[in-house]
This record gives sequence, structure tokens and C-alpha cells, in this order.
Amino acid sequence: GYRASRSINVTVTDLADLNQYLDMALKAGINQVDNIQLKVSNQAEYQQKARMAAIKDAREKAASLASGFDKRLGGIWQINYNQMHVQPVLMRSMAMDRKQGSNSYQDSTLVIRDQVDVVYKLK
Repeated sequence: GYRASRSINVTVTDLADLNQYLDMALKAGINQVDNIQLKVSNQAEYQQKARMAAIKDAREKAASLASGFDKRLGGIWQINYNQMHVQPVLMRSMAMDRKQGSNSYQDSTLVIRDQVDVVYKLK
């Protein structure tokens, strides 16, 4: 026998429409969908927000720990930042799943993470 295949790329600008497009493809006779990649169009903006949140979190945790030892933060001794490869992680609200027998091909939220490690001097 023979097997025919064709690759196509589809860009969906509203994640809420993804199910509709996948349903249309299945109704048109497409029997296999591979390699769905979810990305955000303004990724640099969200990556910067994630980085700033990571920096703020590092500072707040360091100050809290220093305070526990009756110390204050001094200058920064070292900063380590390894830019994470951007792969949005899909998360689904478990409460939402319980409410509806979701027939969705997609999850509801894209999460972009970032990490910074900071070593402070103490006063």
C-alpha cells in the first residue's frame, strides 16, 4: 500500500479558536495532527516580566532570610542567570476540569518561567 502525507503550518492568533480549527481538520478527514507548538506573539515582553519577577523574588527571600539572622542585605556578591529556553508550560485548572468533562484539545494557560540566583553580602 501507499501512504500519503502533507505538512502544513497554521498560525492561530487566539488560543480560544484552537479547538474549532482542530475539529474542522478532523471533519475534513485529517486523521493525524502532530507537533502543536504553543507560543505567545509578544514573548520578549513576558520573558522580561518573568525575569523582573524572579529578581524581585530573589531580593525579597534574601532579605527575609537575612532578617532571620538579625542581618541586612549588603551588596551583591554574585549573580547567576542562565536564560531558560522558552518553552511555555501548559497548566490546566483542576477545578475547571472537575466542573466540565472537558473535550478540549488545549489547556487554559501558558506559563513562562525565569530564574535568577543571587548571592548577597550581609551587613
